[in-house]
Amino acid sequence: VIKVSKVDIASGEELEGAHIQIIRKEPLFGKETIMNEWDSAKEAQEIIGLETGVEYILRETVAPEGYAITADTKFSIDEDGKVTSTGTVTEDGILLVEDTKLGSLVIRKTVGGDVTKEEIESGALTFEVTIEQDGSKKWLKDDGSLSDTKVGYIIGKDGDGFVTEDGKVWTKSFANVQEGKYTITETNSMLEGFDLVEGKSITETSAEVTNGQAAAAELKDEYEKPDEDKPSDDKDKPSDDKDKPSDDVNKPDKSDSSDIAPEDKPENGPSDIDDTDDESEKDTVKGVKTGDDNSVMAWLSLMAASLSGLAAMLFTRRRSGNK
Repeated sequence: VIKVSKVDIASGEELEGAHIQIIRKEPLFGKETIMNEWDSAKEAQEIIGLETGVEYILRETVAPEGYAITADTKFSIDEDGKVTSTGTVTEDGILLVEDTKLGSLVIRKTVGGDVTKEEIESGALTFEVTIEQDGSKKWLKDDGSLSDTKVGYIIGKDGDGFVTEDGKVWTKSFANVQEGKYTITETNSMLEGFDLVEGKSITETSAEVTNGQAAAAELKDEYEKPDEDKPSDDKDKPSDDKDKPSDDVNKPDKSDSSDIAPEDKPENGPSDIDDTDDESEKDTVKGVKTGDDNSVMAWLSLMAASLSGLAAMLFTRRRSGNK
């Protein structure tokens, strides 16, 4: 006969509600056979019928509320009834299944700046607590258990468990938290009428939770009123085209070069060219090109008369020759 007791590792107090098994494992194929199992109570459990010289496994499959499941231990019984174990055995020969309380996590949120408690509560500042477990993301629930679906918390919301005294520091506690590294992320930091000061704010942090220990995490939001006198990036900034001189401003009109003052004309030739002579030459060429209409008509009339006289003479001679 052996005795097995389920206790708190720190206090030695007997714990109810754990499910414990004694397993025999075949050395050749590794098959496990449950030899005995029970739920722990306020006193030690007596076990009979175990063989001597055989190695057994003592396993906890369900821990009491608020405790972490302990690791397997191995034990054997010699011919004198003495128990040897990889775990703890009391002087009376009682095998102990020792449980450690789960950890806890306290999140402390500080809000800085000229912000009132009412503005914080109405701002819906939210965050989530997550952990990577078995290759997937899980969310920490209010009771310390884990969820496969997203869980969020709102500061100031009734039922979300936030506590504050001055409206500047808010705390929320999670009990019965499994061991592991948790990430605390603020998913909304915006307050209407305020700007978040990035360099002075902490919107994401992490905390390592250990069984039997309390872990803490700090978040901080620093706010300031927008500077209404501060120009925006585009305010008072000249546009690309506004106030830009046109390419045609002060540009000579090519259609009438005669209107350009001599001093404004580009110097394309020697500086001693006489502009007056140039204009006279232009007028002379122009007269030759267009011609005098009266002179042309006189010449045409004279040529027509000559041709008519010549034709009459030829006709007269022709008639005289025929007679």
